[in-house]
Amino acid sequence: MRAALVAGVAAASLLCGLAGAGGASAHAGGKIPLLWLRLADCESGDGDGRPPYRPSWHYNGGSGFDGGLQFLPDTWDRAKRLYRPARQYRYAWQAHGATQVIVARRWLRITSWEQWPDCSRKIGVR
Repeated sequence: MRAALVAGVAAASLLCGLAGAGGASAHAGGKIPLLWLRLADCESGDGDGRPPYRPSWHYNGGSGFDGGLQFLPDTWDRAKRLYRPARQYRYAWQAHGATQVIVARRWLRITSWEQWPDCSRKIGVR
């Protein structure tokens, strides 16, 4: 039973892009793919998207943006509906970094990199 549960969790992690081979880093509740770690570092860390990566996954400052990927609260409210476990968090800053990344990846599928205009350019994804 335990082995089946572990295998199921591993498979789910692969599907969500969180089980990381090269370029992923253990961070805030899971493994964060390098691209998302760089984006979060640019958005909420030191702003350059380069090592050492220090995103602030629990950022809740006065800018109006929350979490490591700097979601507006109403954007987070819409985007978190795409990932059931994220629904328990009213704001992005309350969620683990790995959860924020899953929500962001799913949100990106229906929007664009324009959600992160400056940093997506800075790290070279658009």
